Amino acid sequence: QLLITASTLMLAVTLTACAQKDEKQEHHAKYAPKNATPIHKIEIFKTSEKGKDLTEQETRDYLKRYLEANNDIIDNKYVLQHKLDQQYDGRQKVSDQLDTDLRELANITTKNQMNFEAFLKDNKVPSNQKEDIERINKYFSAVNYKVARAD
Repeated sequence: QLLITASTLMLAVTLTACAQKDEKQEHHAKYAPKNATPIHKIEIFKTSEKGKDLTEQETRDYLKRYLEANNDIIDNKYVLQHKLDQQYDGRQKVSDQLDTDLRELANITTKNQMNFEAFLKDNKVPSNQKEDIERINKYFSAVNYKVARAD
């Protein structure tokens, strides 16, 4: 009787663990965009503006460029995570191409974040937009930290 109960419990735990892995893979498959910008074509945020009092419109335009780059980065994170889920079973080595893509995405993510933070430090955002810009930057700094670590 105890053996049957223990076996049933062990089977339930095993099936639950497998189901969680499948759910995570389905999540990445569901959200992996079909038309993500190729990694090598992502336009990271760059500007040479320094020491400028930005207008509201300039701030919106720069923010839009930064967010577009972040969108491409996050799209590619899901694409690569889906590829990783398909390829990796716990014992296999990640393919060289996938490893290269993960490293390149991490590099792009870091550069994009650093460039935007330097831009914010080097320029003056209108006071009525400052709090929102700081909140957005803080949020994407956390998101990009995770992407750059290529979980």
